[in-house]
Amino acid sequence: MYKHNDILNEELYINQLSSGIKCYIIPKAGYMEKQAVLTIGYGSADSTYSLNNRTIQMPEGIAHFLEHKLFEDEEDSVFSRFTRIGGSVNALTAFNQTAYYVNCIDNFEENVKLLLKLCQNPHITDENVEKEKGVITQEIQMYDDMPAWRAYMNLNAALYGGGPLSANITGSARSIQNIGRRELLECYRDFYFPANMAFICAGDIDPEQATRLAECYIAPKPINHIGRGYKTDGSGIKSGYIEAFMPVSMPLFDLGFKETDFNSYPCARIVSGKMLLDIIAGESSDLYAHMYNEHLIDSSFGMDYLSGAFYGVSVFSGSSPNPALVREYIMDGIQRLKQEGIDGSRFERIKRKHIGRLIRSFNNIGHITLAQSDLYTKGQDIFDLMDCFANFTHDEAQTRLSRHFTEPALSVIKPSE
Repeated sequence: MYKHNDILNEELYINQLSSGIKCYIIPKAGYMEKQAVLTIGYGSADSTYSLNNRTIQMPEGIAHFLEHKLFEDEEDSVFSRFTRIGGSVNALTAFNQTAYYVNCIDNFEENVKLLLKLCQNPHITDENVEKEKGVITQEIQMYDDMPAWRAYMNLNAALYGGGPLSANITGSARSIQNIGRRELLECYRDFYFPANMAFICAGDIDPEQATRLAECYIAPKPINHIGRGYKTDGSGIKSGYIEAFMPVSMPLFDLGFKETDFNSYPCARIVSGKMLLDIIAGESSDLYAHMYNEHLIDSSFGMDYLSGAFYGVSVFSGSSPNPALVREYIMDGIQRLKQEGIDGSRFERIKRKHIGRLIRSFNNIGHITLAQSDLYTKGQDIFDLMDCFANFTHDEAQTRLSRHFTEPALSVIKPSE
């Protein structure tokens, strides 16, 4: 399938190959950098799933552990092999995906071949699994020491209670001790098959050549009909407030509103979430100026709509001497917008701002591919996102404001005494 977006003046080639993998190719003529991503529809939230009428419970953190193990090679350092051909490789694990990606300027075909081989030939032994536990334990400790990350994970716990969204993506020091070679190979077999993957490329590349690489180097495998252990949660929040103590100089906060409406397309939820956050408390808003002038917020204040196929959260975050008062100001601002209505001219300015931001993001090769990687797991593409921004109306914004921004949860990290 060929798509052209008139606003972006960009092209997107989408193909489902014989192996079952889906390809998204975004050609960028004249760009030196190229990036390829192999995305697997498997993330930390998949620790419980069903297959062949059998419920499978895996230790928390196993998707992230498997990501680490695919960089293992019995012959040589995988990173060194990419470096020798001019590639820079990395990976990420999120709640609903694992993505492996390589950046390069030259030797694109060689880098792609190596990336695809990396993800199809796991070298997992009892010895290297035990060795990796020490590495991942250090990574877990690093995340545990990050106040902003703790605030976000605690927010998820307040919104959703126990479950995959409140469990660390890396797992815990205890849970990873229950991961062995057998469990890793079982998860690899169950989730790493082409129909559960996407191959995404952007740069000055020939779409046909990139598609041929995926056709040649992705081996067909049977489709596993997996039952995901999670489901969309349209209920209310579990707790309105949660706090923790860490060595910070000023309290940190995350104020979140839980997604409860999953009837609209994921891109529509993303667009409305991002735009409404900006309308409520963006830097051009009266609310932002008021909180800033009263020294309730500083330059760390930000906002985002974070989502997956089965969850969504609108978040205001930052540092403040009084997070509870920030919550009060934001709720008052939301209530005024509901009563008085969103100013039409301001809505149009914010809309143009976000469309312009998305247009500029197409100058960043890495942003394009990783954004498409995330949208693949939601069944959408990056042109769908632009269409939703272009077609989002003032009436839709007002309706969404009333339905989504209702009951918040506040997560606070306070200074240790």
